[in-house]
Amino acid sequence: MYSTHSILIALRDGAIGIVLMLLLYKVYDLIDRRDFAQELAAGNTMLGMELEGLFILLSAVIVGAMNYTAG
Repeated sequence: MYSTHSILIALRDGAIGIVLMLLLYKVYDLIDRRDFAQELAAGNTMLGMELEGLFILLSAVIVGAMNYTAG
């Protein structure tokens, strides 16, 4: 992990991370044939856990990539 002590860089990195997370979620939604909204509304907890794991994995990859390019 790196630290620049700059709030602007932290906000920029946070915004980039959120945009990448939403973009990759939409790509996964297009690849997977299930209707996520309908499945989650019906109480499919396994899909919720699958999406949770996906977000954890994507956030780790994004943080790793940002740290790799920073230094």
